[in-house]
Amino acid sequence: MTMDSDVCDTHGMNKMKFSGQVVCPRCFLENESKKLQQQEQAKYDADKANEKKFMFHQQSMIADSNIKKANFDNYKPTSDEGAKNLELAKVIATDYLNGKVFNTIMAGNCGAGKTHLAYAIADQLAGAGKSVVFVTVGELLRKIKSTFNKDSSLTEDAIIRSLVRAEVLIVDDLGAELGALDANTKATNFINRVLFDVFDGRQGKSTIFTTNLTGERLEGAYDERIVSRIFNKFRALVFKDTKDYRRKALPF
Repeated sequence: MTMDSDVCDTHGMNKMKFSGQVVCPRCFLENESKKLQQQEQAKYDADKANEKKFMFHQQSMIADSNIKKANFDNYKPTSDEGAKNLELAKVIATDYLNGKVFNTIMAGNCGAGKTHLAYAIADQLAGAGKSVVFVTVGELLRKIKSTFNKDSSLTEDAIIRSLVRAEVLIVDDLGAELGALDANTKATNFINRVLFDVFDGRQGKSTIFTTNLTGERLEGAYDERIVSRIFNKFRALVFKDTKDYRRKALPF
């Protein structure tokens, strides 16, 4: 490195010849420092994204492991309604990625693809670095009941905190824990308490619900405080005409 007659306009010091280039020593050091900071930031961002993907896969509670294969590409709508809801789901995913906060309610027939689309949204968000958790209500309640065992290493509070902490939570099959669809069953005190703790803690965050229940049945089944939080700033994807794509014609 040798001194050059050129003077740096920024620092007012002589430039130097280094590796065939004429550079200001201070500019050179500042640029190298900036590159190092950018590399460290990129590593930090990658680590955080991996941490959130781990959170998605490890903390999610899913009854049917096949749903983990679901994405937008392999959702095959069987009706115009299904095709429309696929496009709406993609818009919802984009809006969540852009930081918009609202609830989404996917309601309608069994087997219409609600869970598939909800998981597809979750998968896209997790892949983009959002912290996402997907829970089937029945699995959540079973998991919490298992903490009542004195030998359990988990606690109810820890489970609820993990759901509250997620940027986006998917609550799948809300209402299935009540039993038959045609029965006017109400949620037990236990169910109401668990759901309220989760939904109350998530105020100001986005939650996606899938359910086979109508709005009227939801209002009749759960505590009004829970219903209020479900229907707060929500968008709806409704499946009325889409038939159960999992059911094949019976030979009898």
